[in-house]
Amino acid sequence: MTKSRFISKRSAMQISPKYIGLSEYPQSLHLQNEYMAQVKGRDELILLGFEYNSVITLGKRGNEADDLLNLNKNSEVFKIERGGQATLHNLGQLVIYPIYDLRANGKGVRDFILFLNHAHEKTLQQLGIKAEYHEAEGGVMTLKGKMSFTGLRIDQGISSHGLSVNINNELNDFSQIRACGREKARLDRVKDYNVQIELPEYFETYQHFLKHEM
Repeated sequence: MTKSRFISKRSAMQISPKYIGLSEYPQSLHLQNEYMAQVKGRDELILLGFEYNSVITLGKRGNEADDLLNLNKNSEVFKIERGGQATLHNLGQLVIYPIYDLRANGKGVRDFILFLNHAHEKTLQQLGIKAEYHEAEGGVMTLKGKMSFTGLRIDQGISSHGLSVNINNELNDFSQIRACGREKARLDRVKDYNVQIELPEYFETYQHFLKHEM
């Protein structure tokens, strides 16, 4: 596991978790923009927690012709400015948006990504799930497959969009896309380890481990 150099022992960063829950996707984009303005120039990391009905997002490297397969009529598709290709959010998946001014605080993007994903590793390990962040895969992996996904956007030094983790969502829904550029990608979820945890509880544990990293 690569160690993040994001947090120093003298860090004064404040972590402000805000669990929003089930939302419409455009509403979450609006909230991210609001909080990006709020953190500008400050050493505050705002964590937003969301859940969505079936939503497919296409990042900067994604396109409909290559990345969308057998779309469900209930799935909404949004072209957005984060990195990466196609991903899917659905009920039972936790989506976490870390809003932070990297530039103002002299922080690097790679170390920030490691910092965020190490907290996923530790959260899953506490639940009895052996998992590790794989930089080349862009997420946290188990032996069975990918359990969390990373796709940040950095705009004028401020992060948005972010991470998602499969908790008790329907994995068959991913057949609608080439997840992260791969058709029939191997995926995993917390539910398949006989772990009963709701999204707000996972979110609370996750932000606890972020604070512990400090």
